[in-house]
Amino acid sequence: MVNSGFRKESVDGYFSSKSYFSSKAHLAESELQKFVATVNRMPSDVVILISAYGGAVNRVGMHATAFVHRDSVYKIELCISAASSRVSNWVLEFVQGPAKLIDNGESYQNNVDGTLQDYLVRYYGENLPKLVELKRKFDPGNFFRFPQSIPTSI
Repeated sequence: MVNSGFRKESVDGYFSSKSYFSSKAHLAESELQKFVATVNRMPSDVVILISAYGGAVNRVGMHATAFVHRDSVYKIELCISAASSRVSNWVLEFVQGPAKLIDNGESYQNNVDGTLQDYLVRYYGENLPKLVELKRKFDPGNFFRFPQSIPTSI
């Protein structure tokens, strides 16, 4: 086994993530207030990362790579390090409130979210058929897999 440098408690600890891309450059004042009010109640076991997109990222064609999120202006990631009811309730509040205000229907495939039902569409969008074709060509036995990996057929 390779020593990954992680301490034992970090390997055994809880972690989950969610992500939302947005094509919406501006929020209305009421939407922004709702977003800020929810974030102000955020438990200390949650971190929100907001990453700006556009520019060079969006100059690459949507179908040029597996990364389909080329019309997004930003991405919001929730990094969750505890499974308490307080944290779960806040995440649910965020998902049902602010996330719906900005969500363009896409999620970042490197923020694996086991709760997504439509993860293939959210991760890969229109690029999914081509990725499935490539998966069949280069990994027909599906050796490289995990619960949300690209399948060999859809």
